[in-house]
Amino acid sequence: MEDNIVYHGSNVEVARPRILQNGFYKDFGYGFYCTYYKKQAIRWR
Repeated sequence: MEDNIVYHGSNVEVARPRILQNGFYKDFGYGFYCTYYKKQAIRWR
């Protein structure tokens, strides 16, 4: 299996993201957008 790096638009590392089933419902709930492209994630900050 190949290792992948996934970026998100934040300056905080999320080493072990959790999937939350219930709670805050706005757009995608507690989630955040991810990308394989570092340059795109930097623009999201």
